[in-house]
Amino acid sequence: MPIILKKPLPTTLVSESVLAALAEAGAIQTVYLVEDSGGDFHIVARSADADYRIEKKRGGVRTFRDLRRAAELVRGMGIAHIRLHLNEHTPSIRTGLA
Repeated sequence: MPIILKKPLPTTLVSESVLAALAEAGAIQTVYLVEDSGGDFHIVARSADADYRIEKKRGGVRTFRDLRRAAELVRGMGIAHIRLHLNEHTPSIRTGLA
């Protein structure tokens, strides 16, 4: 049986309030906390047709140095389940993960 790869979803930068509204409306299917190569985390919220990332006030993707802070923000939006991606994880004292 051949493997069928899905097309990548377009990524949209949104404010925290827009992401919270999408979550409240039930549009968000899955939320990921993704660690980058520098040890910072960012939030990726996936809907049926797009990925959303939180935008900084001055542009660019908002990152979190502390995994707990990112998780608390997501939880504050009423999202109870998150997936953690440590694909590029390097042990760090700041995250408390080894």
